[in-house]
Amino acid sequence: MPLLARLRRDEQGFALVLALGVTIALGISAASVATYTAENSATSSRSLADQQAFALAEAAVNNARAVLFASANPLNGASVPQQTVTYETGTATHVGTLAGSTWTLRGTGTVRNPTGGSPVVRTASGRISVSSGRQSSPNNAVWNYMYSDAPPGSPCMQLVNSATIDIPLYVRGDLCMANSARVTGQYLQVGGTLTLANSASVGSSGTPISEAEIGGGCRLNGGALQSPCSAAQSVYATTTGTMPSGLVKPPVDLAGWYANAQPGPLHPCTSGSFPGGFDDDGIRNTSRGTIDLTPASPYDCRVTDPATGALVGRITWTPGVGTSPGTLLVAGTIFFDGNLTMVNNANAVYQGRATIYASGTILLANSARLCGTAACDATWDATTNLLALVAGSSTSQNGFTIVNYAKFQGAVYAVNDYLEANNATVWGPVIARQLTIANSGINHYVPLGTLLPGMPADYQQVTVLQDVPGSFGE
Repeated sequence: MPLLARLRRDEQGFALVLALGVTIALGISAASVATYTAENSATSSRSLADQQAFALAEAAVNNARAVLFASANPLNGASVPQQTVTYETGTATHVGTLAGSTWTLRGTGTVRNPTGGSPVVRTASGRISVSSGRQSSPNNAVWNYMYSDAPPGSPCMQLVNSATIDIPLYVRGDLCMANSARVTGQYLQVGGTLTLANSASVGSSGTPISEAEIGGGCRLNGGALQSPCSAAQSVYATTTGTMPSGLVKPPVDLAGWYANAQPGPLHPCTSGSFPGGFDDDGIRNTSRGTIDLTPASPYDCRVTDPATGALVGRITWTPGVGTSPGTLLVAGTIFFDGNLTMVNNANAVYQGRATIYASGTILLANSARLCGTAACDATWDATTNLLALVAGSSTSQNGFTIVNYAKFQGAVYAVNDYLEANNATVWGPVIARQLTIANSGINHYVPLGTLLPGMPADYQQVTVLQDVPGSFGE
């Protein structure tokens, strides 16, 4: 064979071997890529299933939490039975166990295994403690009103001459209005009857109040009793009815605050002093007599927490100069075993938020002013400065008296009756056994916001469920 032809035949054989090698290598590479892709896809699917299972486990714990919070008795160990909920991605099973006053809630999430075999399962858990606490009762809405507690059949609440009530008024018993007395607050509720005489009116034809609920009907100038009341009886209201809401006078804990007020009879000033002290015999009996809150000389009484030094209670008086008002700084709940008085042009602007108790009576008279702002007008912000006065006397007919051009801004509570007369002005709610407003007494509505500690109020015991911090997870 010629040399050239033999060389060409040898080259063809080499090319065939080379092509075969390349084909085998490419086949191995393609198989490797396919295997890697399949394995990576399976891993990704398994990871997604794991995430879905854990999400279902957390959902199961949340379901258990909702069941517990909705239970009638969270201290019943059967309140959170095992339950399974089916979702699009899988199932969520929850169960709760109670040990003492702490619940352990467990959740299990289960999804299909995308690679076959056993399902993917994840768990989660958390703990919730059960305790009790006090919660404000809906009855505390009474602090939005002037409230007269005398029941039907008792002597009528008297609103006479040119007295004006520009605040929601609630009369548990009967209300008698005469002369040019007016009720202009947005809500009037009367459990008994409403009697009007002369030009007395509730609202006006041009400016009706929002609602009048008069349980026993209305009578104008000796006419027949009518129910429901209407403009024919000088009751002008957008809505009239016969169903008062049933608010009651909240209880007062005189003994408790005598013992616990700071400053007070059993908790004297940590620093400074109050002239004459808060009591002089250790018995709640009004032994301190008449106490002047705004004497000619200053005083400063503070009670601080012995452990932290934080201020607990305070009453500090700085007299004014000339015609300028003095400053009364207050904080906490304060108790005086005596009668409190401010008379004869005494003028104080208070700063702070406090409840002041007198075991006896409280009197503001003869142009005395105790206000939350120097102008004693609508610029007063009760959420910043608020003083609640509690008259604890059960022996004097009038526990709280404000007369003869005196002015007060705050909240008033009297165990017995309340008397306001002769151009006195009050900004804020009043709660008493009986109210008498006469001779140009004027009352203005001011929303108080959150009630102060120490203010007489209704509370109810409630069960409190709280998450145990850091307990929720796998």
